[in-house]
Amino acid sequence: MVKKYPGGKGSGKMHSLKPGDSMKFKPLHEFDYKPNQFSQMTFIAGGSGITPIYQLTRSILNNPEDKTKIALLYANNTEEDILLRKEFDELSQQFPDRFQRLYTVTKRGPSSDGMVEEGYVTKEMLAKVMPHKLKVSNTKVLVSGPPAMVTAVAGAKGGMGWTQGSIGGILGELGYNKEDVHKF
Repeated sequence: MVKKYPGGKGSGKMHSLKPGDSMKFKPLHEFDYKPNQFSQMTFIAGGSGITPIYQLTRSILNNPEDKTKIALLYANNTEEDILLRKEFDELSQQFPDRFQRLYTVTKRGPSSDGMVEEGYVTKEMLAKVMPHKLKVSNTKVLVSGPPAMVTAVAGAKGGMGWTQGSIGGILGELGYNKEDVHKF
């Protein structure tokens, strides 16, 4: 899935392709997951940052040997911007003991179905989906989204976006450290 952004170089190029055209990709081994590596994982995503999160969620849940529990907090501007909502809702129904999700949008519209929180990611929203750090060991938090959201939730990435940087933001305030969090 590639969301087209106005003026986006990569997304514009991909959306200009016609059937039969090709494009080369280079895999990034930014986070290598092994089944049952963590007892619980929390995924915090914003906008199109959901892409690696969706891939990992499906990989974990579709592996019958993997017992990892997953919680997702997915932030967007509007309900219409929630990519893969149907797919995540279906995963929640299919794996109720292993997958829960919470959506939040900047401002709910008049047609809101009531299943979505309103506002930016907060400690209170995270408390609804995250296992308490002191009660559950062997957990990992993945954060993926626009730089401003990543900074607010987990602190800015370092090295012009190429390194993890220090932990700050909401997760830093909650006592999470570099070993607990990965930023995409």
